[in-house]
Amino acid sequence: MSTKSDEPDIDIVLKKRKLSFSDVSANPTVTPQPPAQSAKFWFEDGNFLLQAGNTLFKVHQSVLAAQCSFFRNAFEKYHDSESSSTSTSSTLNPPMMTLPSSVEDMELLLAFMYDGLRYPFFRG
Repeated sequence: MSTKSDEPDIDIVLKKRKLSFSDVSANPTVTPQPPAQSAKFWFEDGNFLLQAGNTLFKVHQSVLAAQCSFFRNAFEKYHDSESSSTSTSSTLNPPMMTLPSSVEDMELLLAFMYDGLRYPFFRG
């Protein structure tokens, strides 16, 4: 059972949808590649973007919040800050969170959140 202190600081992880390639600017010979859409977890009606590595996942806040207290706390904090500002988000420009996870780990996490024990990896 994790405690709140075990979770990463939400202020560091949570941000508006702003894609930057600052890590590439140090090496001008490298051409930045825009993040690719996940083939497995890109829902047209999704209302939240997760980025792991160079992959974007368009998912549902309600699913993530129902399955994980980290996401639930992050969304509550995000919505509290949004209610005090005049900007609004939509499915055309959803909020985004970048996580220091591998694409493979993010796919496993999302597969478990969406499919639970029905996901083939968990079958005996």
